Amino acid sequence: MEGGEAWKGDKLSAARDLERNFTSMAESGRSPNQSASAAETQGKALLEEILRTKRTKLGAAMAEGPKEFDELVEDFMYYAMIHHWFGDTESGKSMKAESVAGSLIRRGISVVYIDDENGQEIIIDRLLGFGLEPEEVDAHFYYCGDVDLSSKEPIWLHHLARGVGAKLVIFDSLIGFLGQDGISENDNTEVSGWIRKVCNPLKASGIASVLLDHTGKDGKNRGASRKIQAADVSYRVTKKGDFDRETIGYIFFEREKDRIAQLDRYLGFRIGGDGTGRIHDVRSDKPVEPKSSISENASRLLEVLPEDGLTNGGWRKSTGLANSSFDKARKELLKKKLVLAPEVKGGLYRPTTPLLHSTDNSDGVDHGVQSPNNSTSLHTPVGGGVVEYGEYLEEESIRVDEPSGEEPLSRGDLPRNQDDTGVETSSGKLQTNGSLPRRVFNSDEEAWEYVNSHGLPFGNLRA
Repeated sequence: MEGGEAWKGDKLSAARDLERNFTSMAESGRSPNQSASAAETQGKALLEEILRTKRTKLGAAMAEGPKEFDELVEDFMYYAMIHHWFGDTESGKSMKAESVAGSLIRRGISVVYIDDENGQEIIIDRLLGFGLEPEEVDAHFYYCGDVDLSSKEPIWLHHLARGVGAKLVIFDSLIGFLGQDGISENDNTEVSGWIRKVCNPLKASGIASVLLDHTGKDGKNRGASRKIQAADVSYRVTKKGDFDRETIGYIFFEREKDRIAQLDRYLGFRIGGDGTGRIHDVRSDKPVEPKSSISENASRLLEVLPEDGLTNGGWRKSTGLANSSFDKARKELLKKKLVLAPEVKGGLYRPTTPLLHSTDNSDGVDHGVQSPNNSTSLHTPVGGGVVEYGEYLEEESIRVDEPSGEEPLSRGDLPRNQDDTGVETSSGKLQTNGSLPRRVFNSDEEAWEYVNSHGLPFGNLRA
C-alpha cells in the first residue's frame, strides 16, 4: 500500500484502536492505561460516596411499623405539609383560615399570615369576632400585609417563620403572589417553581402552609394543574349557606387530594356572625338546606339515605315512591349537591355530608372548631340548644331539652342519664327521643342499630 492509500489505512487503524479503548474503558470502568487494581479502588470509592450522599435506608423506619402522620388540626390539616384550598370568591376560605389561625393561637402555636387580599382592618375585625385577645394575638400571630413576596427572594419569610417557631403560614391569596412575580397562573412550570421555592423550604423546616386560591368559571381549580400536584392536600371549598356579620351560614370542604389519605374526605362548618360581633365556626356534618327549600319527596329521600350509601334500586325501594317521583326527587338532590352520585355504574349514592360525626374532645386536643365556651362541640352556638340532626329532615323530630342550668349538650360529653327502665347508663354519644323514650348510646353503630331495629326515622338522632 503506497502514498495516499497507506495514509488512509493508518487513519482507519487508529480509529479502530480508539474505539476499542473506549469500549474497554466502559466495560472495565478504567482507562486503557490504568491498572485494574487502581480502577477497582476508584470505583469502590465512587460507589461509597453515592451510597452515602444519595441513598436513604428505610429498613429501620419500617421496623417501627406504619406511621400515623401528625395532624395540626384533627382530620383537616397536617403538620409540615402544603395545603391548597380553592373555591369561589366569598366562599369562606379566608374566614376559615383565620378561624384555624385563632384555634392555633389559643393553643399557643404561632401563625404567619401573608395577606395580599383583605387588609388589616378586616383581619382585626375577624380576630376580635373569634374572641381572641390582643395580647395573645401579638404573642402568636405574625401578620404581614402589603408585602413583596418574590420567589426570587423568599428568604425573609423562611427566616421569620423559623425564627418565631411558627407551625403554619397562610398565603391569602395565591394569585396575588404569583402576580407579584409576573407569573401566569396558567404556566405549570412557573407555578410549580414558585411553590417549590417558597413553600418547600417551609415544609423542610416542619412548617405547614395553606395556599388560598380561586376557582375558574367551570367551578374547577383555576389555572395550572401543578397547583394541586405540588400540594400535599387540596380541598374544594363550596358555600352552601350564605353568611355575614349577622347570619351563620354553611361551607363545605371536599377533598380533591391527600397524599397520605388520612384526612376526612368531607367536612362541613357552620360559620358566620350572630349580630353581636361574635363570629362562630363549628363543625356540623349534616345537610344544611332547610326542609322548606327542597320538595317533600326530596326530603323523604334524604331521610332514608344512610351515611354508607344505597344503590339506586335499594334507595328507591326504601322510599316507597313511584319510579318517576323518585327519579325527580333524586335529580333535585343531586342538583343541590345534597347527595353524591356513584363513582361507578351500579355504585352507591351517599349524602354529601355524613349525618353522624364524632368530635370527641376528651383528649384535650383542639379539633379546629370553637363553640362559644371554647370547647369543641356540635351544638349550634346561637340560641343554645342541642343540635338536632333531623331538624331539616323530619318535622316530627322532638328536640332534647337541656338540663336546667347546664351548658348545651355536646357529642362525647353527655351527662349520665336514666334510660326508660330507670337504670343509670354510662355517658354516651347519641340520644333519640322519637316514638320511644330517650336513650343514650355509647357508639354510632349502636345508635344506628337501635334506630333501624325500631323503625325510627334517622331524623330522630340527636347530638
